Amino acid sequence: MATCQFAKSFDDIEKETIAESDFIDFGFAEVSKGKCTTSSSEAPTQARAHRKRSRDEDEGYDKLSAQIGEVALVIKKLSDDLLDVKDLYDEVMKTKGFDEFTLALAFDHLVENENVAKVFMVKGTRLRRVWLEGFFNMNA
Repeated sequence: MATCQFAKSFDDIEKETIAESDFIDFGFAEVSKGKCTTSSSEAPTQARAHRKRSRDEDEGYDKLSAQIGEVALVIKKLSDDLLDVKDLYDEVMKTKGFDEFTLALAFDHLVENENVAKVFMVKGTRLRRVWLEGFFNMNA
């Protein structure tokens, strides 16, 4: 509900024709002096004072922050533990004494079995060759 010059009924609006002067004079002087009032359904013009957070809220944020940090560390550890397939391919393919097709079969097996691939990558050149020979003998 508005007062001052903005207070009109629907009958008044229908009957009157709007003049150009109505668009120019909005009554800013009365509004700035606080003479006009607004209804209680409108938002207050003054900003609300911010309330202080309690200790319980601060502790809750601290706990949440710590948990998010733990999740981030787990995700980082998981990504660090993932086997780099390109490195595995390079190591398998540089083994001498086997044709490319045979080495590709071993590579495919290692990709499907990540733990076996991790062990393969840790082994030295001689032990890798022994593992490949054993793999080919079992799958021949």
